[in-house]
Amino acid sequence: MNHAFLIMAYNNPTLLGRICHRLEAENHFIFIHIDKKSDLEPFCDACKSIQNLIILGNDERIVTNLGGYSLLATEILLIKKALQHSSHMDYFHLISGADYPCQSNSEFDKFFENNEGKSYMMFDTEEETIEWRKKKYPDRYRLYHFNDKGYNNNSIVNVLKLPIKIFQKAFHIYLRPMIKDVYAGWEWFSWHRKVAEFAMRQLDEHPEHLERMRYCSCIDEVFFHTLLQPHLKELNVVSDNALRYIDWHPTRPAKTLPLVLDERDYQRIKTSRTFFCRKVNPESSIKLLDMLDKSSI
Repeated sequence: MNHAFLIMAYNNPTLLGRICHRLEAENHFIFIHIDKKSDLEPFCDACKSIQNLIILGNDERIVTNLGGYSLLATEILLIKKALQHSSHMDYFHLISGADYPCQSNSEFDKFFENNEGKSYMMFDTEEETIEWRKKKYPDRYRLYHFNDKGYNNNSIVNVLKLPIKIFQKAFHIYLRPMIKDVYAGWEWFSWHRKVAEFAMRQLDEHPEHLERMRYCSCIDEVFFHTLLQPHLKELNVVSDNALRYIDWHPTRPAKTLPLVLDERDYQRIKTSRTFFCRKVNPESSIKLLDMLDKSSI
């Protein structure tokens, strides 16, 4: 069984190299997109000699921005790249350059062999969906947002974006129609190939759905959930478990959310039986990374 790890990164090349070394295996294929704003060379140096590793070149890279359509475009680019690979990929795992493996490769492979055909995502709960359809979701896709700098190089939009932002803010008005039955959740997933093929086929057959996502905000947490929700049963998608440990409700002070994890989180991570933990960084998380490496030998 072959696994495709789809990694989106923009900083900390040394950490990315460490992640890739942990994931390295004969049946593991790593596809990496580095934000086009970042220098590619340090990432290539950090990942050199790793088998089955593909780093997208300058002709394929996208300028990505937080909350922008560019993130969704990057995900799609990586999925298509893995689907087109000469080796047949059975599973597709989307992670970032701040997501660290927290189980051994053998445990990882065994889990998916025992659960072959299942896919894993995290959808918002029914209660959250009802509440957030009132304002949170509409704010993301009905208002015009201009999070992408350098991706949508449209001169007309560049002239109009400031007046549009002022108009929306002044009159608290939505400028675009509702999207029926919107769902959302975590961006990160582990998909069986049938889900990846289904999603890309839908994009080919209905390009207008993707086009509608331009100038939206954080749509990477909405688009695939809305697309797949009516088909969860037929695609065998587990919708309440993304197999990632993420702490959105920390019991200690946090400068940002989700919590940047450290050695204090080790036991909770290991007992969660998840396969990736996020977020980590090369400084405050170093003891945790060492502990996870040691436990996964």
